[in-house]
Amino acid sequence: MPKINVYLPDDLAAAVREARLSVSPICQKALAEAVRVVAGAREAVEAMRDPEFDPHQHPQISARIAGRMTGHLGHALQLARDFTGSHGLVEAEDLLVGVLDEPDNLGIQVLQSLDVDIRGLRDAATRAGGARGREATPRRSRARGSRPTRDGSAHQRDQGLLDGLSAGARLAIAAALEAAIDLGHDYVGCEHLVLGLTEAEGAAGALLRELGIESESIHRAIPALVGAAALGYANAHRILAPAVAERLDDVDRRLEEFEERLKAGGL
Repeated sequence: MPKINVYLPDDLAAAVREARLSVSPICQKALAEAVRVVAGAREAVEAMRDPEFDPHQHPQISARIAGRMTGHLGHALQLARDFTGSHGLVEAEDLLVGVLDEPDNLGIQVLQSLDVDIRGLRDAATRAGGARGREATPRRSRARGSRPTRDGSAHQRDQGLLDGLSAGARLAIAAALEAAIDLGHDYVGCEHLVLGLTEAEGAAGALLRELGIESESIHRAIPALVGAAALGYANAHRILAPAVAERLDDVDRRLEEFEERLKAGGL
């Protein structure tokens, strides 16, 4: 059987040895489950990208995404629906408004780390939505004290998550799910949706690209921000000022070179 190296922190490795755990079968079971989950998620991404996709025929996809999304993303989607009102499908720019109106989420922090004027972007996204004849201000319906949970259980956990989305908005959700997979995350959050929106057709993608925001820069920013947030840093986006981002890129490059030399036996 082929071997795969598994690296553990020192304290965890010591605990595993002390408990006399059989690492191989545990890892095999965990990896098999991870492969199953990722394969299902990739199938969902491909299904949503089909122009003929009908969410009513694939309720399991809505349920899968709803079960993995953060509370912040769940509420951002609700704010997007509120912004849209009864005037038609939720478009990608409505999703952007929803993210920008949901406070304290990592999607906003990703944009701030790239020096984006959040208020200006929100105004532009609102105008794009208002140009289709809708309300310019979202209706906030969250009751005081009902902060959404991490798994999004307070929002859209039913099978209608993808109902009422335009093709562009659905593609942005698909891109967000794919971004979460590529980053090795077991959840889908506002930061992933912002990444997906950079690839969206229509006003949302155009607005972000006009600001010079590309998917590659967001993809690099997310891991650092997620790590900083996990360590409890307030205003985590400030660790990614442009100069710091350049240094992180340089560190990433040096680590990749080191790994290549190590694989080639050059060390």
